[in-house]
Amino acid sequence: MINIKRLVYYHELIRIGSLTKAAKTLNISQAFLSQEIARLEQETERKLINRTTRQFALTPFGKAFAKKIRGIIREYYDIEQFIRGYEDSHDGALLV
Repeated sequence: MINIKRLVYYHELIRIGSLTKAAKTLNISQAFLSQEIARLEQETERKLINRTTRQFALTPFGKAFAKKIRGIIREYYDIEQFIRGYEDSHDGALLV
């Protein structure tokens, strides 16, 4: 089963374009982010990125995978926003 948090990490890495900057944005270490991307590659049984000492490039599968998970990532952030915006009230109304 694919871990949703790893999808979020992968999405942020692609969006930001840097392991170091993405890790900082996600409030995790660069080493942990790199490990999580490697675990995602194990889960998918496919290489997602080609790493060099300073940069990375998406593999063809990595690009296609990034497009495929966009909707899931959007839903994930929508759910997080819903949770943060939901106020416990007697009628259960959502305040936005």
